[in-house]
Amino acid sequence: MTQQEDMPAAENEVRETAQKGDKKKGMIITIVLVVLICGLGAGGLHLLLETKPEAKKEQPDIGVETVRVVALERVAYPVTVSAMGTIEPSREIALGARVSGEIVWVSEEFVPGGRFEAG
Repeated sequence: MTQQEDMPAAENEVRETAQKGDKKKGMIITIVLVVLICGLGAGGLHLLLETKPEAKKEQPDIGVETVRVVALERVAYPVTVSAMGTIEPSREIALGARVSGEIVWVSEEFVPGGRFEAG
């Protein structure tokens, strides 16, 4: 082999060595950038935590509330409900007396609209 034939092989070796060196340089640069970014993030976090504002403790202002007291009195207040539709009872019953006659006396315990027990 002559010197001219050995040149391409030598050039290939030089190129391969250069490529390996470039890969190592790229890896080192990547690692340095990652460490740099993490360091800047940690430093920024530390700065934010150290310079955060602190809340001031104050006594709450307890004011006197004005209250107006009014005596209650019963008042008839008409309530009007307007609606359209049909009113239907949930159940229907037939209520009637067992005997016929005239009412001559009403007990004091009788309450209009009140309830009574069976029997």
